[in-house]
Amino acid sequence: MPLVGAQVGSGVEPGILPADPAVSATHPPDRLPELVPGAAPSGHGTSAPGTADSGASRDFYRLVLAPLPADQRAIWTAPFHLNRWNARFWVPAAGGTAALVLADQRLYRETTGRLAPATRNSMDKFSRLGNPAYMFGVSGGLWLLGNSGSRRPLRQTALLASRALIDDMLVVGVLKVALGRERPPGGSFGGPRDGLRSGDYRSLPSGHASAAWTMATVISSRHRQRWVPFVLYGFAGAVSATRVTSGRHFYGDVVPGAIIGFSIGKMVVRRQAIGYGP
Repeated sequence: MPLVGAQVGSGVEPGILPADPAVSATHPPDRLPELVPGAAPSGHGTSAPGTADSGASRDFYRLVLAPLPADQRAIWTAPFHLNRWNARFWVPAAGGTAALVLADQRLYRETTGRLAPATRNSMDKFSRLGNPAYMFGVSGGLWLLGNSGSRRPLRQTALLASRALIDDMLVVGVLKVALGRERPPGGSFGGPRDGLRSGDYRSLPSGHASAAWTMATVISSRHRQRWVPFVLYGFAGAVSATRVTSGRHFYGDVVPGAIIGFSIGKMVVRRQAIGYGP
């Protein structure tokens, strides 16, 4: 079944990132709010000149820009709001990441270090598909596809994906600078402070892996055909793996990147589904 015109899932489920409010009576979970409240359905009535442009701008502000401060506050204060449900996710994730970081150099030597340069170059080319700029391009393509009545849910998916990507880039950017981990084969922490650090000391977490998992999670949470998560999560996993096999990152970089991207994608979809925001 095609993605276009798919039934949109609510995405309402227990939040990995805590501090989500109760379900709003205004926007029950089985029905997401329309992009432009009160707008006539496609093919019904006529629009005044400039209505489409003003509506698109209003949608972008309401669904992307306006919620960003609240998103960031929820993300950075999440450690202070752990509960029994999300602790079951975060405690093993933190422990697993720490174990990977300790074993990274040995794992790198036994896997990536044994690959031929030509193989690593091929892996590097594929891994670049997770570049956040490309992910924003995918979001823009979804928005263009959504400019008709039957495809209208794709517009909201595109805007939520853009919002999640911005959230993700802010979090990953701060962590990269704060941790200052050296790229392979080094792996040391706290590299030289040259303003915002050079790219050689921005290994943890992987931005490509995080962006790919963010995009895959938003789309898979909103469009529930069986093939969608298999394809998108498979792509995100392949990007993550090839960031290691290309020599760009350690396993201890891509795993937390994937966790961050998945968590932020789920958070954005859930907060919008329960009507949290403007």
